[in-house]
Amino acid sequence: MRRLISALALSSVLIALPALAQETAPTAATAPVAPASAPAPGPATLDALMTEFYAVISGEVGPRDWDRFNALFYPNATLMPTGRRRDGSVGARILNTAGYIAENSPFFAENGFFEREIGRSPVRSYGAVVQFQSVYEARHALSDDQPFLSGVNSITAFNDGKRWWLMTIAWTHASPDNPLPAEILYPATAVAP
Repeated sequence: MRRLISALALSSVLIALPALAQETAPTAATAPVAPASAPAPGPATLDALMTEFYAVISGEVGPRDWDRFNALFYPNATLMPTGRRRDGSVGARILNTAGYIAENSPFFAENGFFEREIGRSPVRSYGAVVQFQSVYEARHALSDDQPFLSGVNSITAFNDGKRWWLMTIAWTHASPDNPLPAEILYPATAVAP
């Protein structure tokens, strides 16, 4: 449990190094290959954005599709885990998607993780920006009777006129002294996986 919380508390930032230029003409093995089809457009609705967000981080033991994950976030978007530290104080960290990937890839390589939305607050909007809270729960396997983790994602999303983007996600896990907000949980009939 501590490892998951630590993994979700994201800290590392990956640094991409530019590829070295080839000095010879590309061969069939090194020539660029055109994609089979154009990339799919981003989520057209807020519901589609949230469905894709929870789906891309969920799965059996093994790697996630990090290109698909990154495609949900606006450039320089932030992820902010918050919660109680070991010394009892409460803190927050500000990270980017590379940090999430770096910290969570080892966890996903050893653990199944299935997270789903079980409630959502009313959406507040102004112009192209919306804010809302998304209540989540997580299981190691879809067959698990009870979630091992739950909490609330506070989300800011943005619509550029063509699609929805995640801008910020700040989250905290539920605990006995910080229970899930019952007023924004979906009815039990609406939360089947």
